Amino acid sequence: MKKLIVILLCIMLAVVSCTRTAQERKNILVITDLCEDHGPVKSLRSAIGKEMHSGDYIFRYVTWREQDPDSLQYFGCPQHILDSLVRMGCRADLVVLCGDNVAHGVAACHGPLADDVPVVFIGVQNPDYKGLLAGRPNFTGFVTHPDMAKNLELIRSYRQVTWVTTTLDSGYMDDFLRDLTVRQLSDTSKYNANIDLSDPYTFVKIDARDTARMTLIPLSGEDESRNWKDRENNVGFNYAFMLQSGKKSSTYLRMKDDRWSDEALDQGVGTFFTMTPQRFDLDMEGVLNTCVGGYFAPYPVMAKDLHTVMDAILKKGESPSDIPWGVHKSDYWLNWRHVRGSYRYASELPGVMHFVNLPWSERSRVNHQIHKFRYWLGSLVSLLLFLVIFFGLTRRRMRAREQLVREGAEARETAARIDSLITANNGFLFYVLNDGRVMFSEGVAERFGLDPDLRINEMYSYIDSENREEFIRQMEDRLAPMNEMTISITLPSLGGRHYAKVLFSHPSQKRSTRKVVGLLFLVDDMVRRQAEIDAAFRKEEESVLKSSFLASMGHEIRTPLNAIAGFSKLLVEMNDSLEEEEKSQYNEIITANTQQLLSLIDNVISTSEEQSKDFKLDLSEKDVDTLMEELYMTHSVIVPDRLKFIYSKGCESDRVRVNRSSLLQVVSNLMNNAVKFTESGSITLGWTEDEDHVVIFVEDTGCGISEDMISHVFEKYVKAGMSEGAGLGLPLCRRLVGLMGGEIKVKSEPGVGSRFEVIFPRLR
Repeated sequence: MKKLIVILLCIMLAVVSCTRTAQERKNILVITDLCEDHGPVKSLRSAIGKEMHSGDYIFRYVTWREQDPDSLQYFGCPQHILDSLVRMGCRADLVVLCGDNVAHGVAACHGPLADDVPVVFIGVQNPDYKGLLAGRPNFTGFVTHPDMAKNLELIRSYRQVTWVTTTLDSGYMDDFLRDLTVRQLSDTSKYNANIDLSDPYTFVKIDARDTARMTLIPLSGEDESRNWKDRENNVGFNYAFMLQSGKKSSTYLRMKDDRWSDEALDQGVGTFFTMTPQRFDLDMEGVLNTCVGGYFAPYPVMAKDLHTVMDAILKKGESPSDIPWGVHKSDYWLNWRHVRGSYRYASELPGVMHFVNLPWSERSRVNHQIHKFRYWLGSLVSLLLFLVIFFGLTRRRMRAREQLVREGAEARETAARIDSLITANNGFLFYVLNDGRVMFSEGVAERFGLDPDLRINEMYSYIDSENREEFIRQMEDRLAPMNEMTISITLPSLGGRHYAKVLFSHPSQKRSTRKVVGLLFLVDDMVRRQAEIDAAFRKEEESVLKSSFLASMGHEIRTPLNAIAGFSKLLVEMNDSLEEEEKSQYNEIITANTQQLLSLIDNVISTSEEQSKDFKLDLSEKDVDTLMEELYMTHSVIVPDRLKFIYSKGCESDRVRVNRSSLLQVVSNLMNNAVKFTESGSITLGWTEDEDHVVIFVEDTGCGISEDMISHVFEKYVKAGMSEGAGLGLPLCRRLVGLMGGEIKVKSEPGVGSRFEVIFPRLR
C-alpha cells in the first residue's frame, strides 16, 4: 500500500511539474541570414539545442538574406518580413539576431517585434555602424573582435604559405573589414596588407615571393576592376579565374558571411580558413572545400553567452538596457579531421589551440600509448573471456551430450520393455514415415508375416472393406490429437478374420520424419466375449419382451373377442326389440373388432413365417401408380371422416421390383398406424422419385414419436408408448422391405406428426 501511495505521489508531482513547465516556456524568435536546411544554420541550431536542453524555451527560426542594411533583399525587406510575422500572429517573448546584416537590418525597422520585445544580437563584428544598435534601448548582445593577424599566423604555421586570398568588396562590412585589416596589419615587417592590390599584375612564383611577410590578396566579386589587371587590355581579372589561379599557391581566408564569400567556395578553393563560425565543423563545403579552422568565436560559445542573457531577461526580469554588451571569447580552433595528416598528435601544436573531432587517443603520445595499452588489454581480456566462454560452453555441450546419451540409452531400454509388454499382449507398435513406408517394432514383421519394406497402401489392404475407408480418413486427420477405433483385419501369418484395436496420433513437430505413430492390439478374445455378453443381453431382453408380449396378447385377443361375443348375443336375443340403426351400429362394432383380431393374428402368423430360414419372397416388376391407386381406393373408405385423406402422386411411369402382397401389407400397416394415432388433421399417402430411387410415404399429423423412442420403433415387441397392438407391425414392415431390397425410414416430431418412407431402387 505504501509503494502504491509513493507511486501516485510521484505521478502527481510529475504532472504538476510538466504543467508548470509548459506554462512557463517562453517563445524565442531566431532570425538568421541562411535557410533552415543550410549547414551553418543546422550547426547553430544544434549548438543552441545542446546548450538550452532544459525545455524552458521554444525556438522558431526565420530566415532572410541581405546585402546591405539600406537595401536588404530576401523575399522583401526586413520591415516587410517583420510585419508579415505580426500579421500571421507570431508571438515572441524574445528575439535573437544572428550576425551583422540581420542585427543592423532589424535595428533599422520598427514594429512590435523590433520595438516592444527584448532583442539579443550575437556574432556582430561591426556594432558601431550608424549607431543603429546603440540607439535601441531594447537591444543588447555580444560582439566579436576579428583578428586578422592571428589568423594569418595560424595559416603560416599550418600551411607554410605566405600568400592569403580573401574577398573584399564595397559593402559596409567590406569597408569595416578593410579598415580593421589596415590597423591590425600595420607591422610591415611581418605583413603586407596589400588592400589596394598595389602590384598591378597577378601572382608571382612561390620561390620568387617575399617569405618573410604574410601577403593578403583581397579579391572582388562585385567589382572586378578592383582585381589585378590583364597586361594586354588592362581589364580586371574575373573573380572565379583569380580564385582558381591562386588555389595551389595560396590559402583562402573567409573574412565575412555574404554571397561573394559563398561564391568563392562554389569555385572550389580547397582547404580554407575562416574568421566566422558559419562554415566551421561541417563535413564538406562543396566537392573541393574543407574548413581547417581559424581564430574566431564558435557557435557553442555564442550559444552559452546567449543563454546567460536570455535567463537574465526572461527569468530574472532584467531590462536589456541594463545589460551591457558582451564580447564573445575568440580562440584558435582546428578541425582535427583535416589536420591529422600533417600532425600525429594534437600536443605538437601550441597549447592554446582548441580542436573539434579530436579522438582521445590522438591528443598526445601518452594518450596514444594508454589507448594502445587499453586496446591490447581489452583484446587480451576479450580473448580470455572468449576462451572461458568457449571452454565453458564446450564443457556444457559435452555434459549435455553425455546426458543425451544416457537418456537415449534409458529411452531405448524403456522402449524395449514397452515393446515386450505390448508383444506379450498380442500387440505391436508401427510408424508411418513421410515417404509412405511403414516401420514396426523389432521382430513384429517376422511374427505376423509382414513385409519389412511394407508401404502404407499395402497396409490398408490388410484391413477389411467395411473399416478401410474410415481408417484411412482418421489416419489422414492431423487435427485430431489421438484417434482410436476397432477394425477387422486379415494378417498373412494368422489366417482368417481377426479384430484389432488401433490407437494412433500425429507428431506435432513440423520437421518430424514420422507422419503417424500407432499401436495395434489383437482383441479377438475381447470381441468374442463382448459378442457373447451382447447376445446374452439381447436374449434376456427378448425373453422379457416375449413375456410382456404373451401377457399383452391375452388382453389384445380377449378384448375384440368379448366385443364380438357380447354384441352378437345382443343381436340374437334382442333382435326384435332393437331398431335398425342400433343393429347397424352393433354390426359395425363386430366388424371392426373382427378386423382388429384378424390383423393381430395375421401379424403373428407373418412374423412367424418371416423368422423361418426358408422364407423367401417372389419379386416382380410392378407399376407404382397401379399399386398406389389400389391402396388409395382401399383406404379411402377406411379412413374416418374426422381426418382429411390426401393422395400425392408421383411420376406415373415409375416401376419397382417388389412382392405385391408384401408391399400392400407394409403400406396398410403404416396406414392403420397413422389412423390409430391421428385424432385430427390429415393423412397423406403418395410417392416421389429421384434419379435412382422411388420413395413411397405415409405422413400424418398425429401425436408423433419421442426422440428417445424413435430408434426403437422397428424392434420386436416395442410399442413406443402405443396403447394398442402387439409391437410386431413395424418390425415386420422393416423385415419385408429388406427382403424386397428396399429400406424403411421414419421422421417424427412429438405433437407435429410422423412420416414413414419406404424406398426402392427405381427401374429404368
